[in-house]
Amino acid sequence: MKPRASGPSPRALGATLFAIVFISNAWFHNGYGWNQTARLDPIWAFVEPGPNQGTLRIDDFLPDPERGINTGDWAHNPEFSEHYYSNKAPGVTLMGIPCYWLIYHLERLAGIDPVSIASVLVNSYLINLFVTVLPVAVSALFFFRLVRHLGRSDEEALWLTLLLYAGTLMLPFSTMLWAHTTAAAFVVMSLACFVLGGRRRAFIAGLLAGAAVLTDYGAAPFAVSIVIAAAVVPARRADARAIVLGGLAPVLIFATYHLALFGSPFRLATSNTIEGILHAGDVLGMFGYPSWKALWGLTFSSVRGIFFSMPVLLVGLLAFRGLRRGAEVDTGHRAFLGLALANVVAVLLLNMSYNTWQGGVSAGARFQIVALPFYIALLALVPKRRWMPHAVIGLGAISVANMFVIASVSPMAQDALHGSPFFFTWAKFLGVMKVDLGLAAAPPLGGPLSRGSLHVYPTFLLRDWSITLMDPLIARYASFNLGERLLGLQGVWSLVPLGVIEGALVGMAMRLVRRLQV
Repeated sequence: MKPRASGPSPRALGATLFAIVFISNAWFHNGYGWNQTARLDPIWAFVEPGPNQGTLRIDDFLPDPERGINTGDWAHNPEFSEHYYSNKAPGVTLMGIPCYWLIYHLERLAGIDPVSIASVLVNSYLINLFVTVLPVAVSALFFFRLVRHLGRSDEEALWLTLLLYAGTLMLPFSTMLWAHTTAAAFVVMSLACFVLGGRRRAFIAGLLAGAAVLTDYGAAPFAVSIVIAAAVVPARRADARAIVLGGLAPVLIFATYHLALFGSPFRLATSNTIEGILHAGDVLGMFGYPSWKALWGLTFSSVRGIFFSMPVLLVGLLAFRGLRRGAEVDTGHRAFLGLALANVVAVLLLNMSYNTWQGGVSAGARFQIVALPFYIALLALVPKRRWMPHAVIGLGAISVANMFVIASVSPMAQDALHGSPFFFTWAKFLGVMKVDLGLAAAPPLGGPLSRGSLHVYPTFLLRDWSITLMDPLIARYASFNLGERLLGLQGVWSLVPLGVIEGALVGMAMRLVRRLQV
């Protein structure tokens, strides 16, 4: 028998790619705000002993809902129930409950108080690892497979995968409990299963698409689009039925959740929120006509424009030239281009119609995150030209640098510099770098936004604690990166180990790719 040749396996490459994405996201913990607390509150309520244990009521964490204490992102339908709930889609909460249940009981067994101040702050980081970072890292393997299926080599697929997870808002918004990147991860996995084809994969695609909507209402256009895409192609109509069947379980959970909490399976949590957010006459109280101001703000504006902070996305749009009549494009690729165009346009129009399209305090157009995988996948279908690699490398490097800075500071940066949270993150990052290099004096302690560190500190306490925001526990555990907590490093020096680790892993991945191609 001929001995089996030794060499790297695809599994080794997959494990390395998973590690690259997981470590880069897990390195940062950017604290909390209303959005994050609205998801943590029901997780705590369900697990921790008390009158609301086993429920999703967040009453105990809202000493004064009207003042936004703990969170202003609550939902309340007084015609149906006296209780307060989160105004978010339920997916992250439902994923977080078993995770926190395990953390809570393991800490109790270890003699650790899981509701002490330090534990609550650290546990919010651990919950995010499971709910956000883990599915995002897994989805990178699916995206790699998707790009290969679109005709790119292993090496090109690797670089495009790294570009999605390091050069777009997927990176900074995975460092907090937002749900956008978790939903995007489900979209990636569902899309890969759908494109690869087959009845079994179609069923899984439906299940994952449903999970995306369960996690983020903004993923609804994607779920609808893959059903339509399969239904209009005669050879894939059976797949359309499989997709619908796969989505039944998430739809049932979705309907049951809203019926139990708000009195109707069609009454979304966001339709029961603060009156100032809801507008009479708007669909669901939130969606009106698309705004031209929003179009500029979401695309090219220096405040939150996706093409300003992630200019590499512009190159991917060139792929749509393949939809022109007479263009020589593979039939399957043309179908993907149509699906991508439908999702990019639908998510943009939906965001433009939202009465709070800016997304509040955030350094980026966060409601666009569920469409970002399409923008990067389109790069695989852009016609090859001599200038293409240079454009992708140059604009990709700018995009990666921007996302790294936002992740290092906070995706919840303030509109404190020329009205731009994006500029604020760069100003804070460069300011800390100057101090660390001895080029400037450290600023005095002057509040949560001006402390001499990379982080943006919270403006309220996570719970009703008898401490102030200036307490050392808040400074240590509310926002941090692993270079600070594990290695005792400060400022930009705390990011150096991440660069070394990621550089080594990327180098390893490149070697594996090249050896697999031999």
